[in-house]
Amino acid sequence: MSPFRIISFAIATMVLALSPAAAKDLTHLKVGMLPSVNSAAIILGIEKGFFKEEGLDIEPIFMGGGSELTVALMSGATQISHIGSVNSVIARSRGLPIKVLTAYLKEHSNPDEAYMQIVVRPDSGIKTIHDLEGKTIAVNEVRAYGETVVKAAFELAGMDPNSVKLVEVPFPDMANALESKQVDAIWTLEPFLTRSLDAGDVQIDAPAIALGGKKNFFDGAWMSTETYIAENPQVIDSFVRAMNRSTEYAAQHPDEIRNIIPTYTKVKADLASRVRLPVFDSSLDPEMVDVISQHLIKYGITDKAVSAADLFR
Repeated sequence: MSPFRIISFAIATMVLALSPAAAKDLTHLKVGMLPSVNSAAIILGIEKGFFKEEGLDIEPIFMGGGSELTVALMSGATQISHIGSVNSVIARSRGLPIKVLTAYLKEHSNPDEAYMQIVVRPDSGIKTIHDLEGKTIAVNEVRAYGETVVKAAFELAGMDPNSVKLVEVPFPDMANALESKQVDAIWTLEPFLTRSLDAGDVQIDAPAIALGGKKNFFDGAWMSTETYIAENPQVIDSFVRAMNRSTEYAAQHPDEIRNIIPTYTKVKADLASRVRLPVFDSSLDPEMVDVISQHLIKYGITDKAVSAADLFR
């Protein structure tokens, strides 16, 4: 397991002032998350004091991806972690005792607004998803989220989902891989998407929409282990209330979300003002779990079906 990058969170000094006695009464939680736009709602909720009002002291633990976040959760390095919907279904299908506590972000159903896109060079000659047949596409993790949604998009377009070569490239390195022609296309997300479009690259397809259909695709959730949930039901309930409040606030205050992004990421204010935001929504969709599970089995990523009853607390 790669070392965890624990970042001291300066924003904590800006939240509601508490006396030393009151601070001792807070339950400390280490929460795994990505240093990306995806974490903006919880970071804003921490600043607003929503979690402290529920008796919680949140320590953000920033990590590189879903696999690392899952390992941290299972090892006890975190008590709660953000895990993408697809990766959470994969983990559950492999017997990991984790449960979804609440959702908090979804992909747009309108491809022009989607914050996850397949992008190509402007001189590539690739105009539509059909032109990607036989090409090489970068995803952040193979046999996981990226591979699943990209293959689903090909299938929706009437193409063979195995007619592309998928290679693993970290999101921050994808632009260089595309520019140097190591790959023909990249599956990327914000803030890297806006950077890529600023450089002249062209979006071809929003693949998560293939799974979401006319709905906003259930993208990410907060999860914990069955053991921690059973031993700390009141803490979990407090987290869910504060997180749902944060998600609702984020949905209603996009300007504040954009202002908070540069405080915990390397994204500059100008870029943060222009990135596409996800749909902040805490509602859970049981049918979406079935759709994800069916596609994972179809593509040979898992061999065991997972239902919402298995995955949701």
